[in-house]
Amino acid sequence: MYNAQAFGRNLQEHLSSHGIEQKWVAEKMGTSQATLSRYVTGARLPGVESLVELAQVLGVSVDYLLGIEQPSPKTKLSTELTILAQCYSQTPLSIRKIIWASLDSYMTPEQRLVIEAGMSAEGKSNVG
Repeated sequence: MYNAQAFGRNLQEHLSSHGIEQKWVAEKMGTSQATLSRYVTGARLPGVESLVELAQVLGVSVDYLLGIEQPSPKTKLSTELTILAQCYSQTPLSIRKIIWASLDSYMTPEQRLVIEAGMSAEGKSNVG
C-alpha cells in the first residue's frame, strides 16, 4: 500500500544505493532541499507533478518510487547514464573531446565516426 513512510523508505534507499545527494535532486527539481528531505523522511508526500518529475530526475519509474514495481538490474545503470548525460551536456567542447579521447579504445569504428561528426558539427556551430 502506498503511504508516506513507504515512499520515503524507497526514495531514501534509492538515493543511498546510487550515491545521489538530496541537494542535487532538489536543485534538478527546482525545489528546496527541505521539501525533498520531507519526502525522504515520510513527513510529506509529493503531488503527482512532483512525483513524475522526481522519477524523471532519478531515471526511474513512478511505480518504482511508489514500491509497486521492484527495481530492475538496469535501474542503477539507467540512473548513472542519466547523471552522466546531464553532466556531459554542461561540459564545454574541449572537455568533451578529452572524454571521447579517453573512450576511443572502447569504441567501434562506426561509433568513432558518429562522435567525430558530432564534435565537428558542434565545433562549427560554436564558431562565429
